Amino acid sequence: MKVNDKVTLFTFRFTAAMNFISKKKNELHYEHNLKAWREYLKSHSTDRFIEHQNDMTDVLYGVALPILTRALYRQGYRKGIPAAANACEVIAVYNVMTALDKEYAPVEFPALLQHFERKGACLAGNIGTSPKSLLRYLQKNGYDAKLVAAGKMKELAVDTFSGQYEAFIYTAFNDKNDITKEVHTIAITRGEEGKYYMHNAGTGYKGVGYVSLYEAMSSYRNGKAGFVSLIGVSGEEKAKRL
Repeated sequence: MKVNDKVTLFTFRFTAAMNFISKKKNELHYEHNLKAWREYLKSHSTDRFIEHQNDMTDVLYGVALPILTRALYRQGYRKGIPAAANACEVIAVYNVMTALDKEYAPVEFPALLQHFERKGACLAGNIGTSPKSLLRYLQKNGYDAKLVAAGKMKELAVDTFSGQYEAFIYTAFNDKNDITKEVHTIAITRGEEGKYYMHNAGTGYKGVGYVSLYEAMSSYRNGKAGFVSLIGVSGEEKAKRL
């Protein structure tokens, strides 16, 4: 089955309203993640960006829904779903803020997870986080941000869009012809030399510079990705520190 960007974005928005994460569970996850995040940083101390989502097996994001969770992940996850499985959108926000801050993100990753568990986690995080929620968070916290759907973004439009913003959040199906291959969201940043870099896209892409935003997007999954949405983010109008 082929992907459809508008249907996918609507599904994200609709399921984000179905949040079954209690306030108590949200707070417990935050306390747990403060320790788990410190442990992750110890083993990835040379990384400025989050590049190894698969190693976040002890960081929690979202809660299990018995039948759905087992169908998606083939296990129940009693304590919570590991961020390794479903937190790519939140990671992309962290990485974009890190790029715009020129050093490190102005908010710790556990705090971001806590926020999106409350506002944006789709079906309690079982299918990730709504791109619209990422957009609203960035705008609310003073960033200049805009979301565009795939249908409006051909190569020329992407090139124009890339000149208007400093960093980007790219959401795509891993296979444009098969929705069962699931969605992944990555950050794309622009280096001082003008090249574009993908973050948390897989070890094969780490440190690889592309001459344009469109080339970076097209190179993901060797051209097999199904473009869903792109968020442009700039820090020029940032009103406050988080």
